[in-house]
Amino acid sequence: MSKYHVQAVFEQFPWLKEHLKDYEGLRNATVSRADTKILDFSAGCSEGNVYILLWCSQIFLFSQGGDLVAKHEGRWYHPLLFFWTRFRKTTVREMLIKLQTQAHAVSYIVTIDPLGCVVYKSPKGGTIEGLLQQAEQEKAAERRSARRSAQEEIQRLAS
Repeated sequence: MSKYHVQAVFEQFPWLKEHLKDYEGLRNATVSRADTKILDFSAGCSEGNVYILLWCSQIFLFSQGGDLVAKHEGRWYHPLLFFWTRFRKTTVREMLIKLQTQAHAVSYIVTIDPLGCVVYKSPKGGTIEGLLQQAEQEKAAERRSARRSAQEEIQRLAS
């Protein structure tokens, strides 16, 4: 991907420049519609070995007008200094749940990792908060189905 494509994404969303300091160093930037899979994206530091620096992924949540609603930024750490430290990762889902009543304000999810930057827009005809509710309903339905299957299996084995 060319640097011109990265520039085009940042021209489409000029408010990103205020929050992403080193955007010119990105090699890849894309725009996509959000779906339930993005809710499981986790940001935090990956574990490296003694010879490499760790790179941390980041999540930013923005409103329709480009105001920052929440962020989870990783930091560069040298493994010799933090060799035994485990870094806590945070998912988009956890961030939205923590926002509680402010989750309705989120219109864009921006993820940055070693592969580049992805701007996820709200689903067509929907909201990010609605996406979270849909995912929670799907999880609840899966749990009910698994519980029902387990109960049926217990009844079958008992008879």
